[in-house]
Amino acid sequence: MPRLKNEGGLTIRDIARITGYSRSSVSLAINDSPKINEKTKKLILETIERVGYVPNPAARALGARSRQVVAARRRAQENVQA
Repeated sequence: MPRLKNEGGLTIRDIARITGYSRSSVSLAINDSPKINEKTKKLILETIERVGYVPNPAARALGARSRQVVAARRRAQENVQA
C-alpha cells in the first residue's frame, strides 16, 4: 500500500476513523497495552506506519494521568532591622 502524507497533523481520531476502531483502541495500541487484541493492535500500528502518524507531545502531556510537576516553597524571610 502507498504511504500517505501526514501534512495535516493526523490525530488519534483520524487513525480511529481510518481503521474503524475507537480512539480508545488506537490509544491502547499506541501504548502497547495488553488490554487490546494482538490482531487489532497489529492492524492499527500498520495503519499508523502507513499514514506516517506521529503523536503530538503536547497532546500526550495534556492527556497524561500523572503530571510531572515540581513545586518549590520558600520560607518567608523575617523583617529584621539593624
